[in-house]
Amino acid sequence: MEQIEPKHTDNPPEAPQQKSSGKRGRPKGRKNRNRCDVVLTPYLRFVQETINGLLKLIAEHVKVMYFVYDGAFGHNDALQMVRQLG
Repeated sequence: MEQIEPKHTDNPPEAPQQKSSGKRGRPKGRKNRNRCDVVLTPYLRFVQETINGLLKLIAEHVKVMYFVYDGAFGHNDALQMVRQLG
């Protein structure tokens, strides 16, 4: 076995040029929005109506302090749905 050395050339290899994709940082445009104004999906409206009906049945006997829901609902739309219930 012999060690093979790479061949040396007179011209150094060119550095790859990076293509500029524009300015760095956050793109211009709307930076903030009101996350309380959401359009509920038909499924979330159904859940909201069901919860509202249940609250009307138990309102005289039990005061609901917390609403715990599954991770499937764990997004802003579901949060706003529960807040709309009061």
